[in-house]
Amino acid sequence: MGLTRIGKLLRVILVLVCFFSALESTAQDNFNWFSYEGRLYDSSGSPLNSNAVDFKVQIYSHDSSCLLYEELHTGVDLSSIFTFDQGYFSLKVGGGALTGSDPGIGFTNVFKNSGTHVGGGACNYTPSASDVRQLRISVDDLNMAGGYETLSPDFAILSAPGAQRLQGKSASDFAVITANVTQANLESLVGGGDVGALHNHDSRYIRLTGSVSAGDSLQFDGTNWVAVAGGVGATGITGATGLTGSTGETGATGETGATGATGTTGTTGQTGTTGETGVTGATGTTGETGATGGTGATGDTGATGDTGATGDTGATGDTGATGETGETGATGETGETGATGETGATGATGETGVTGETGATGETGATGETGGPNCTIYWTIGRV
Repeated sequence: MGLTRIGKLLRVILVLVCFFSALESTAQDNFNWFSYEGRLYDSSGSPLNSNAVDFKVQIYSHDSSCLLYEELHTGVDLSSIFTFDQGYFSLKVGGGALTGSDPGIGFTNVFKNSGTHVGGGACNYTPSASDVRQLRISVDDLNMAGGYETLSPDFAILSAPGAQRLQGKSASDFAVITANVTQANLESLVGGGDVGALHNHDSRYIRLTGSVSAGDSLQFDGTNWVAVAGGVGATGITGATGLTGSTGETGATGETGATGATGTTGTTGQTGTTGETGVTGATGTTGETGATGGTGATGDTGATGDTGATGDTGATGDTGATGETGETGATGETGETGATGETGATGATGETGVTGETGATGETGATGETGGPNCTIYWTIGRV
């Protein structure tokens, strides 16, 4: 059964099992590949039983806006004569065939959160220290037309998919072994042994030659400091008191004192009296209103003519007589209903067939290579 295409696709379920289960690194801790495993189902919920499926694997920036890596895995066989074994796949991401759209960053550099990556379409991506990457998978069942179907949503993966912690500790919690920092040197420092050869002496330190006992004093013999038995000698006589020093220079002048308080404001003088208001001048006389002209006389209304006489209404004719209704014919008799036939007898149930023998169990497949750190992730995607 093929993968149903757009327009008929109801759902695609992808189950990821042991993602990063076969993680491999170089001496410089640059990861060359990781394992991506799962199972595909068609829209009816049955495992996809196809013998030729192409997978396109893309790795994007943390916000899925910049393509950093693209490869193909072609002709992957998901078919089996047994339903329980159909639809399974396992991809070695980092080991596929690069496409023409791959920007050429290189798989070992895709997960580095430093510098600026120039991705597909000349996008510039400068990751922060905590950025993840987005993994996008597209599937094409070659037994059906329609091209690639992109599984949604994208899957977030760590910027360094193989970064491990030992009992909760990261790499920065451990000492780095160098030419001078070795296991033997560290054990000498914490084990109470002679670490004189490990110390980079200078003039600020005294290097003692030989052993020291309680009560010994130290003396310099011209070359080394040595312990001398007998303890420290008696304290010498106190020296004479030195001359009194000359008087010091006069101290700097002190800061200027704060400004004195402002004096009290004097009393406000009395307000002068208001002058009298001048006399208002007389209002001039109003002129007389002119006389209104008289209204012209209205003409006489003409006489109304006489109304003509109404003619007499004609007489209504007599209504004709209604004819007699004819008699209804007699209804015919209903025929008798025929008798129902008898139900036939039920046939006997046949005997149950013999159950076939159980088929032989197939041989167990070879055990795959042991992967790196294991994890289990289940991813279910709904498509409409």
